[in-house]
Amino acid sequence: MLGITYKIYFILFCLYELIEWAVADVFFPEQDFAYLGTQGGIWDAQKDMFMAFCGALISMLGIYLLKRMRNK
Repeated sequence: MLGITYKIYFILFCLYELIEWAVADVFFPEQDFAYLGTQGGIWDAQKDMFMAFCGALISMLGIYLLKRMRNK
């Protein structure tokens, strides 16, 4: 069950980042780089997705360990 929860969370987060990129690209094509610059760099979306991935893995590991300790 945790795997499904993690996948759904990660997919939704990635979709959010893709929608954010598409809106900036479609509606403000001449301001792409200015918009990306306000986000902290051109790799901001990838960094955000990686951090979401790490957070989901840490959460899954924590829940697994808590359940395992409780069942002992």
